[in-house]
This record gives sequence, structure tokens and C-alpha cells, in this order.
Amino acid sequence: MMTTPDSPADLVAAEDVLLFVNAAITATGQHEFRSRAVDQQLSLDFLHTYVRVNYRRVYAASLALDINHHNAALIVRRLLETVDEASPEERRTEGRLIAARLAALPPQRVYRLFGELRRAKVNNRRTRAIMRDWLAARPDLGHDAVKYRAGLKAVARHIHLPCPEGGARSPRSAPSCSGRASCRGTSTRYWTPGGAPTTSRGPWPSCRSRWRRGSPPNTG
Repeated sequence: MMTTPDSPADLVAAEDVLLFVNAAITATGQHEFRSRAVDQQLSLDFLHTYVRVNYRRVYAASLALDINHHNAALIVRRLLETVDEASPEERRTEGRLIAARLAALPPQRVYRLFGELRRAKVNNRRTRAIMRDWLAARPDLGHDAVKYRAGLKAVARHIHLPCPEGGARSPRSAPSCSGRASCRGTSTRYWTPGGAPTTSRGPWPSCRSRWRRGSPPNTG
């Protein structure tokens, strides 16, 4: 025998949650055949705000559902931005849900989310703890330091994470010249035609010159 909601308000709440979950599963905020990206983003922004304000516990619990990565990251961000609205019990539950969901997200998505939190100046105690725990659980931070260098560097600065100085550099690494007047005093490695690595120091005549593989930079 099927049961019916006790009041019209329960029916409205059920419809609201169902609409949000359906959107969190399918909507990506990108341009599609029947809707523009800006239309999807506005609709999602309204839905996320509406459900978070009126049904915060359900909003956080949706992280345990099979929603897409875009909406999972949005939920995590909104929860961390509004931590003052949650009770101590809700904070503990949300913390576990957020940690479990971040562990399932692709690392590039998590680093992007952390970058958005940094730009939004969300730096409360809870956010820093979640970032530290996620970094501590990464299987190979050395790999992240190469593949997601900008993201890892931004997170480390945001949570004031102490990093060792003078770490080993990859033989293929080269100093970045973006935004610098010159490369004076930098050191980089290149490979000679014989295969032996050689270290040469600047200054170079131009930061934008392209080096041919197997040839040393022009220092004349």
C-alpha cells in the first residue's frame, strides 16, 4: 500500500528535491543543443542556492548520490562557503561527505575547486583541514607537483603548508620566462647531440626564443 505525504508542504519538498537531483545528475553548465551555457549556469545557481537554504541536510547528502562531477564540486564549494550556517552536527556530517566525494573526484577537478575557493577567499578552519587531508591522502604528490604544479602551489599557499626548499628538479624542467624581463641568473639543462646532459647558465638574449632539440641555447 502506497503512502502519501502528510501535508502539501511535504509534497512540495519532495518535488523540489527530485528536481534538484535530476538537474545534478544531468546538467553540466555547458552549451548544449537546446540550451546555452549561461542559461544552464543561471538555472543551476538558483537550484543550488534554493535547496541549500531550505534543505541543507538533503543538499549535503546528495554528495553520496551518483551526481556528475560539475555539480558535486558546486555542492562542496557552496557548503564550505556557508559553513557558518551549519550546526556542529551538520558540520561533522558534511565534513565526512565532502571528504568521501573529493576522494572520488578527478584530481584536476579538485585542484580547480580549491583554486575557486582561494579566489573567493574561503579560508576558514574547516576548509583548510579538508584541503590538508585531501593532499595527505594523495598517492604521489611528486607527480602532482609536475602535472598539477600551479594547482598544488596555489593550495599550499592558501593553507600555509610548509614546503621544503631546494627540492630536486626534473632533468626536463626549465625555468618559466612568462612575465619576466630577463632570465638572468637562471640555470637549465639541455641535451647535447652526444646524449650527455649539460648545465648552462643565463642570461639568454631572448626569453621567447625556441630551442631546437639537441642544440644548446645561443649565449652569444
